[in-house]
Amino acid sequence: MKKSTLAIILGGALLTGTAMAHQAGDVIFRAGAVHVKANSSSDTKTAVDIDLKVKNNTQLGLTATYMLADNVGIELLGATPFSH
Repeated sequence: MKKSTLAIILGGALLTGTAMAHQAGDVIFRAGAVHVKANSSSDTKTAVDIDLKVKNNTQLGLTATYMLADNVGIELLGATPFSH
């Protein structure tokens, strides 16, 4: 078997799981990690001099998507509470 044919078959086998088609009316649920990367370079001054420190945090995230059309959907993101 030629190397190019083997490479095409192997590449096709690896990519079949990532190609998913959705139709209008489908509801898709997903779970994964949600990361908030804080940007603490604010120049806001308050009447009380408070030193605020904000840190990055990663939590469990859940998403639900409703497909309005074959290529357009509305997604809702929810996550467990972040602590900074």
